[in-house]
Amino acid sequence: MRILGGPLFGRRLTADFSVRTQYLVGRYEPEVTRVICSKVHGGQTAYDVGAHVGYFSLLFGKLVKNNGRVFAFEPSPHAFPLLTLNCLHNSDLNVETLELAMGEAPGTETFSSFEAVGSSRFGNERDQFPDAKVVEVKVESIDHLVATGALPPPDFAKIDVEGAELRVLEGMRTVLALHHPVLLIEAHETEEALRTYLADYSYRSSTLGRGWGGQHLLFVYAPTPQGAQSAVVSPQ
Repeated sequence: MRILGGPLFGRRLTADFSVRTQYLVGRYEPEVTRVICSKVHGGQTAYDVGAHVGYFSLLFGKLVKNNGRVFAFEPSPHAFPLLTLNCLHNSDLNVETLELAMGEAPGTETFSSFEAVGSSRFGNERDQFPDAKVVEVKVESIDHLVATGALPPPDFAKIDVEGAELRVLEGMRTVLALHHPVLLIEAHETEEALRTYLADYSYRSSTLGRGWGGQHLLFVYAPTPQGAQSAVVSPQ
């Protein structure tokens, strides 16, 4: 279907609109949209870690323009085909999809995907959730992908990984230290741990509010390499 409003107006998106009706009208997670639109610019590299069906991946693609790059990471066997389809239908936006979970280091790991609620996470949760599809997924780290030249370092990274936020950060220590990407993280009961962890890399944070599903959203940012401080983005 065509998105009926917002910054992605007119773009084609295939998704379960009965679960996320805000996709259709272009009002999905407005605080996240506002920050992305204000901080992502033409020519930049953006990572969408936990891209789901690609709503924000497409937004990144629109903002970085033809001279930028977007990498959308999604390991879920339910979501990845839709992510790929949505990026194909909007191929002018220059979004590359990668069927990967992001963690501390390359490898493989057990992963549970839930079609009904559109979420997924590390581990085997079939005993608790009979509808879980449990698979083995390929895991990569951002540091490894950048160090090997497989990907350029990000200028901006959105991280929404259902509780594995610190694992993603553990796998990007060098990128955090050398490149200082702007980070937008959905914290799943990890907010204080994230603040503490990122303080070691001279990051400061501002809480935006609650995202889809009631989880806290953190807008986390770093000083520039010259030591200049970025402005705090406050909730509206």
